[in-house]
Amino acid sequence: MVVQPGEIGNGETKEFSISSGQHDLSLKIDRCGSKTMQFTVAEGAALTFGAKSNLRGLKPLAALWYALFAWSSWIVLVEQR
Repeated sequence: MVVQPGEIGNGETKEFSISSGQHDLSLKIDRCGSKTMQFTVAEGAALTFGAKSNLRGLKPLAALWYALFAWSSWIVLVEQR
């Protein structure tokens, strides 16, 4: 099952109901995004994920390199515990 929930704005939090089992999660901004994260959720469990830019503090040429060659590393996903 592929869930495409829509938009999540900067600083926004959203909650989604999913079935138990193994899932893949990725985020996308325009053509750039995150690597796909695989996770398993148990019946009735709640998981929390965070996302942040991988470009904070980088010089403009480094950001251009990410946009052209490492576009799947633009966003970093982390499971929060």
